[in-house]
Amino acid sequence: MNRPLVFISYAGDELDLADFVKNFLLRVSGNKIEVFVAKRDISSGADPLKTMLNEKLRNADAIIPICSYKSKDTPWLWWESASVWAKTGKVHPLFTNISANVFGGPLILVVQGKEFFTKQEFFQTIDALCKNVNITVTQLDFTEEEAVRYTELEKASSVYTHPASIKIDYKIIEQTQLYHKYSLIFEIQNKSEIAFDDIVLDIFFPTEYLIIKNWNYPFLASSLPTDKPGYTCLTFIFNNISEKAKQKFSQFLLPEKILKIFGVDEGRINSLEYEMDNNRWGSRYKYKISYNLYINKKAPQRGSIDFSTLQFF
Repeated sequence: MNRPLVFISYAGDELDLADFVKNFLLRVSGNKIEVFVAKRDISSGADPLKTMLNEKLRNADAIIPICSYKSKDTPWLWWESASVWAKTGKVHPLFTNISANVFGGPLILVVQGKEFFTKQEFFQTIDALCKNVNITVTQLDFTEEEAVRYTELEKASSVYTHPASIKIDYKIIEQTQLYHKYSLIFEIQNKSEIAFDDIVLDIFFPTEYLIIKNWNYPFLASSLPTDKPGYTCLTFIFNNISEKAKQKFSQFLLPEKILKIFGVDEGRINSLEYEMDNNRWGSRYKYKISYNLYINKKAPQRGSIDFSTLQFF
């Protein structure tokens, strides 16, 4: 009986990430899965295109595209993923140092991806893939050696310390007995020794409280994440603001400076308003405001705060 075949797609110089996924899959499946990593798994002297395309990709039951800034510009990853998806194979993206919304393309429209360096999401991906190919995994966890290697890979894909200090707060805009209107404050302070040159923020906000629910600007766009029902993801991309705005705000990317992504005063880039009334009062405790902050194309800095702390009563 043939083993299910899993194809791993990745950017050429990110082989270490592909190898980690392969070795973990082989171990937790008890070698009941065949995992193919091109081009390393092509035998010496073999026809590489025939092996990769005809023998492996065409027969793959599932594919794990490792999504990063580098692989975003790799046409092979897009083509390989589409090839597996088109024949009803399963696609399980893992994102390393890039927001799903920035990675973009049809891939994020048809399948739900997870974060490579969020341990729980990594395990969810492996578990879902194994179930899709009818392989039972008894326990999903890292061995000591795997845990060390996972940490090493994360450090290589990120910064060693959090480069930014985050402030999340609010300001009251309007207040009556039955209705409150607020503006979210989200600021980042550069705690590194060099200027930031790239900032992407994914912030997840409970949809029912947003005043404006749909955003479609080059620098700020909204989406509804399928894995976070009830939330809107707002993606802010600093490098997509206008040249005039860049001239104004680039000074706040310098060390120790504070960039006000959302706020109310003159120094802020955006305004994000939300509201509270009696009908929505009882739901506030079930939500959090969470964020993934990508700085200089590195793995994200993450955090969250209880939504209930961002109102005054």
